[in-house]
Amino acid sequence: MVRLLKTPEQIREIVRARIDRIPEIREYAARIDVPLPTPRPPDATGCNWDMLDFGCAAPYERLIHCEVAAVRARVNLAEPVAT
Repeated sequence: MVRLLKTPEQIREIVRARIDRIPEIREYAARIDVPLPTPRPPDATGCNWDMLDFGCAAPYERLIHCEVAAVRARVNLAEPVAT
């Protein structure tokens, strides 16, 4: 499967939108700080980023992890353009 290439800001917004749709988070109006993705060497699936440290999101950690995993399966971090 070909992954979409996105900037760090675009990946953060995709993840933020998915998190904002989680019913438990909406129900309690939880404020989740979504960090920029961290570049990593490609893993076994080919994903070249990860996203950690969502601040005070411990009660929602499992739900957030599922959303990040779904985005990691479809999107790669675009390589910086050399100037």
